[in-house]
Amino acid sequence: MKNLKKYLKLEFHREYEIGQDVSHYLKNNMNQDIDDFVECIICICMIKYFVHSGEDLTIAIIIAHGYSTASSIAEASNRMLNSYIFDAIDMPLDVDVQAITRKINDYIAYVGNISKLYLLVDMGSLEEIYQGLDTSNADIALVNNINTKCALEIGQGIKLNKTVTEVIDSILKENIYKTHVELKKKKEPIVICSCASGLGAAHKIKEILFNSLPEDSNLKIITYDYPALIRKQVYDQLMNDYEVICVIGTLDPNIESMKYIGIQELIINEGQNAIEIYFGKYMKKEQMEIFEKNILRNFTLSNVMNNLTILNPDKLLEHVAKAIDHLQNILHKRFKNRTCFGLYVHICCLVERLVTRQAISNFTDQDFKEKHQEFIDQVNISMKEVKTYYNVEIPDEEVEYIYNYIIND
Repeated sequence: MKNLKKYLKLEFHREYEIGQDVSHYLKNNMNQDIDDFVECIICICMIKYFVHSGEDLTIAIIIAHGYSTASSIAEASNRMLNSYIFDAIDMPLDVDVQAITRKINDYIAYVGNISKLYLLVDMGSLEEIYQGLDTSNADIALVNNINTKCALEIGQGIKLNKTVTEVIDSILKENIYKTHVELKKKKEPIVICSCASGLGAAHKIKEILFNSLPEDSNLKIITYDYPALIRKQVYDQLMNDYEVICVIGTLDPNIESMKYIGIQELIINEGQNAIEIYFGKYMKKEQMEIFEKNILRNFTLSNVMNNLTILNPDKLLEHVAKAIDHLQNILHKRFKNRTCFGLYVHICCLVERLVTRQAISNFTDQDFKEKHQEFIDQVNISMKEVKTYYNVEIPDEEVEYIYNYIIND
């Protein structure tokens, strides 16, 4: 039941909060406890009653001077539309616009992320109220000189899920209202491929992922250098410019608000749920089925290795698997399957970089060598056969990425 409540709060935030208000009201007036099950039923009833939920959350607020003007218009409109569309803020004559702006901002924060905001006001003093609102990610429409007829037309447009521009254009066909529309910046959805093994590996993962997309998909895939991705200024710029669906790669950047799917999870078929959740918004059902089938086919260990390295993948994997087994014995630790597969991919790419003289030359933690010399020695011991066969030495900077894999095990 707790998981259900968590899901309802996340996906239907507005309905959940109003359901909580109803539950508290009933508790206080019935003098009886209401358990989680009943609270969930109340929330589900709210979901059935409301027009919009989840990602497409639309808020319409009527603001008018007087003690009940806005409430009267909102109540009449909601009844005639047979849906809860409008909220109301009654504005006493002695209250200034700044106080109302604060009230709207508090309400927006209470409701959660919104995609569309309609403000219906009754006179010129409220025309600039949108300028003080915290709604950078929402389309905003302000309509002045409103009445019940105008509210009904807007409410009907909201019920039909029209865009803000379509709704405003429809009310201006036969009536004269002063309006203002601000559309949010449309961010292009992207997938980021990033690999601790370097940009070369990231480009190859991108190619496999691109070949897995349905033919009619236009999702954009970009590559990013892992050390650059984990820098805050780079992350902030990406989030400002794009709608980041997720990062797919070999090492989790551990950025709280950035979703991540490890390539090793795709290899061992543990990433399907994440694929459905992260990509479901951007693909139709038929596209998603094709995408998931292609992921299963393309992200096998043999296919990934054939794409990621120019070396003989079978021989390389044989040496690397022995090295990882040896390392586990030295550390007295057994790695999880996803960690092993991640290390297979990473170390194979590492060996290719060493052979082609493209090794990583910078630490992400400048004190790594001083703090983890014992681990560096253990990796070099376990990798002795690999080093001898391919005639390479493993830089300490490369060992740091192996260490990051293992501590995230």
